[in-house]
Amino acid sequence: MQRQAQLVVLAPAPLDQFALGSAVRMTQTQVALAPVDEARLAALPVALLAGALAGLLAGALGYRFTRPISRLQERAEILLNDAEGVSHWPDDAGEVGQLANAFRHVVEQREKQQTEVQALLVQLEAVLDHADVGIALTRQGKFELVSRQFCQIFRCDKADAVGQSTRMIYPTDEAFQALIAEAGPALTQHGVVDTELELIRRSGQVFWARMRGRAVVAGDVSKGTIWTIEDVTAAREQRERLAYTASHDALTGLVNRVAFERLLEEATGRASAQSFCALFIDLDRFKQVNDTGGHAAGDALLRDIAQVLGHAVRKSDVVARLGGDEFAVLLPGCPADQARVVADKLCAAVQDYGERPVIPS
Repeated sequence: MQRQAQLVVLAPAPLDQFALGSAVRMTQTQVALAPVDEARLAALPVALLAGALAGLLAGALGYRFTRPISRLQERAEILLNDAEGVSHWPDDAGEVGQLANAFRHVVEQREKQQTEVQALLVQLEAVLDHADVGIALTRQGKFELVSRQFCQIFRCDKADAVGQSTRMIYPTDEAFQALIAEAGPALTQHGVVDTELELIRRSGQVFWARMRGRAVVAGDVSKGTIWTIEDVTAAREQRERLAYTASHDALTGLVNRVAFERLLEEATGRASAQSFCALFIDLDRFKQVNDTGGHAAGDALLRDIAQVLGHAVRKSDVVARLGGDEFAVLLPGCPADQARVVADKLCAAVQDYGERPVIPS
């Protein structure tokens, strides 16, 4: 099968004629689409305006729905920061409104409790101010509450003590640390501490006080401690006077028989660790002094002999008047041979004193 060959001859069209045809066709298209373009241009501002209005509407709706939440958040933050002035809670319906009501209830309850606590504090201060002893509440080393009597004891105002370190009432750092060392374990283990120590007033005067402390929560001093403080300076001085009177001779000021026998018993108990010697002295012819010079002369002689004996021994030795014209000397840490030397020294001192007709034996 044979294929037939064909010859095709293309005759080029004139360029001007092609361009003219294209221009005619484009013009016809533009004319046909002109109404559409005009409508699109006319609708564009409307579309932009509609979009803007839609955006504004969406923003307004968003603000309308989110503003209550923002207000709720602001008031919740105020509540958490324990600040005052929480008011104008959102009153919207729905979950936001319910949540706002819940927060409002919490705030109202807190304000009610704060009012009640404040009233209790006023009543507590009134009770504290009528107490006969000073009362203080301390926590973390500072005074949180003090009574009127506390201020009278330390000669200060409440403003001078509240918020200040408890160190202010101790005369020295050593005294402060000693109280901490004693009170800390006692409060932790038993919840109470009772001690007497020296404290200092704001004026700088040191005095004796009895301090009793009790942990607010037993075993947990971090919750605070309630202290009662009483000025016992006069009572302590009275006790010391009574103790001195009970253990010393009123005429000579020397240790009396009762105290000397107690000291002698204590020395005997530790004799295995420390030796001691005891000397007993009797004044011969003392009765003659009383008979010739009277009791006043005899008393004067006894006082003089007491001074002579006291000056002739060591500070660690104890000179006592057992009664009448009988004296005794306790020599701790003194061997027997040395005690004989001391005895001879005492006899010589008494014999050499004045012209008293007495002889020690």
